[in-house]
Amino acid sequence: MVTRRPDGNSLALIGVILYLLEFAVFIPLGVSFPAPAETDPVSFYAGRETPYALMAVLLSVLLLGRVAFIAGLRGGLRSAVSAAPLSDVALAAMTASVLLELTSLWLITGAAQLASAGPGGPGVAALDASAGWLTLGVFATLGVAVAVASLAMLQSRLFPAWLGWLGLISGIGLAGSAVAAIASGETPTSMGPVSGIGSFAWLGMVIWMLTTGIILLRRRRATPTDPPLDAAATRLVSSA
Repeated sequence: MVTRRPDGNSLALIGVILYLLEFAVFIPLGVSFPAPAETDPVSFYAGRETPYALMAVLLSVLLLGRVAFIAGLRGGLRSAVSAAPLSDVALAAMTASVLLELTSLWLITGAAQLASAGPGGPGVAALDASAGWLTLGVFATLGVAVAVASLAMLQSRLFPAWLGWLGLISGIGLAGSAVAAIASGETPTSMGPVSGIGSFAWLGMVIWMLTTGIILLRRRRATPTDPPLDAAATRLVSSA
């Protein structure tokens, strides 16, 4: 019995590491959004346009790690032809999630610039609220990408079944938390039980991404660069 394995590569793990480096941006810069419900958005963002602009620039690069991860996973599923349509959808959904997140980051940068320029309360509040609501769209599209990619993994049978199910449950949790947050009346400025579910789903997604990346990297190292010669070819080379 031949055990089928995914095609190895390092791109997926590199993508995960690149994506997780966003915490090296958020923590030192001390940036967050949207402004808490009890805080005036103008006073929250005023004088902080430089940290927010730097955050937006750096994350414009780091968030591409999510796209790189799906591209690496897609490469690992190359031998499973039936999983190709699902992996294509996952790549499109992940790209959409990154675009939405980048849009929210640049909206916040605009809010900080406007708050620092002078009176502009309504404009700052509008940009802040728009960026906050966009985060729900990020969770929804990110969840779809993770869930669909996990379905492709399960369909291919190239990865451990538990890993595919972990990704599927995490993806459904991410997308479901965005819908449930709106249905339950939660807003981006209020953290409730639904938001907590989304946080646990995100943690499950990170475990799924790291494990998948490690599997693909180990498979790459286990795959010889050149395929071994068969017996007939070996005799031909020897007699030459």
